Amino acid sequence: MLWQSFDNPTDTFLPGMKMGTDMKLTSWKGATDPGSGSFQFQPEQDSTRYSILNGPATYYWKSAKSSTNSFDDNQIFSTAFNLLSNTPPQKRNIILPNRTTSSETVPVVYPNSRLVMDRSGKLQYFIWLERTRQWNLEWQEPKDQCSIYKVCGPFGMCSGNNGSCSCLPGYEPISPDNHSDGCKRTTKICDGKETFINRALISMDDPTLPIFNTNNESKCIEACLKNCTCVAYSYSSQNKGGIWDSSRVSTEGCWFWETEPNNLRGGAHNISFRFSEGTFSGTQLVAQIACSMHFS
Repeated sequence: MLWQSFDNPTDTFLPGMKMGTDMKLTSWKGATDPGSGSFQFQPEQDSTRYSILNGPATYYWKSAKSSTNSFDDNQIFSTAFNLLSNTPPQKRNIILPNRTTSSETVPVVYPNSRLVMDRSGKLQYFIWLERTRQWNLEWQEPKDQCSIYKVCGPFGMCSGNNGSCSCLPGYEPISPDNHSDGCKRTTKICDGKETFINRALISMDDPTLPIFNTNNESKCIEACLKNCTCVAYSYSSQNKGGIWDSSRVSTEGCWFWETEPNNLRGGAHNISFRFSEGTFSGTQLVAQIACSMHFS
């Protein structure tokens, strides 16, 4: 067979198809024009992340790594992931009325479903509802302005459905006229006395280094301060000592960021950012830390 439509889709992905690294979905040009539009959905090379491009090289949205250890809460919908992977039916054990056990095969991919790269730039997952005789939208990304890739730039915190950008404490806008350019430190790293401020309940890019195993948060602080490329860390403790991350109770240690983090927004994680002690007065610093601890 030289060609088949399942290997060369346009804007729609259906059950029975499997997305390989060379496959992509392309949005329509208009509501009634099936010509190629601006947006493309495709897998990343490692096949565990997916992305939407606006044009040939501009990322519009990226999914997080398919891992429970990801700090990026932008996970792809699990049912949509099963559809893209063409996950086979799974066996499960059941208890019969006579208290004996048996097994049954359960489909993982909903047969009446589809994934569409919409011309608006949203990737949309639909299922067919017999009771209404209509396609029902179950999930879509980007779901809001803060889900758009790098919408507030490095160290920029996105909030609200309209994607309002602000800088973390100790940082200032790179461009006063355009906060989407991101933020920069008000002082140079490794220049003077530095400390950390914890921001609770956020999500952002994953760290660049593997976990550093320790049951003492001071070891994380010490290791990061010794490294002039370390800009942030997150600590997880099973005994809940100090600032800890409740989403990571099965692990203990810290993660470090050595590159400028992007995609900061509301989430489930506690992350401590490095800044100069001279940025705040003592009263302001205590107030900021107390506020973060209240939510952790």
